Amino acid sequence: MSGTGETTIAVTGLHAVGRGVDRPEQVVVAGDGRVFASDKASAVAELIDENTVRRMGQAGGEPNGIAIDPGRSEELAARLRQFADDPALVETMGRNGEAVVRDTFAYDKFVAHQRELLSRAMAGQR
Repeated sequence: MSGTGETTIAVTGLHAVGRGVDRPEQVVVAGDGRVFASDKASAVAELIDENTVRRMGQAGGEPNGIAIDPGRSEELAARLRQFADDPALVETMGRNGEAVVRDTFAYDKFVAHQRELLSRAMAGQR
């Protein structure tokens, strides 16, 4: 372990969790090892094992952006071509993104919502 708080994990120590989560984003690992992510079908999904997902909260909105892993230039190029070919998609995603920021991420609403979700998740509630 380095002085930066980083930990090396052997690839053999990794395993898949949460198959079937639709558009997982904002993955968080709790201190006890439980894994949580947002997904399209709920506000928060606890990824219990490879095939078991416990969903909590109401479903979110529609796509409002893209997330591509570093080094995946071919995937980025494909998405940029898709945007060039479909201006309506770009317009829709822009409106969706604006609505998310305006309606969800007002600071006070965001903080209250995250506290509620994490409290419920840690308590094992839906």
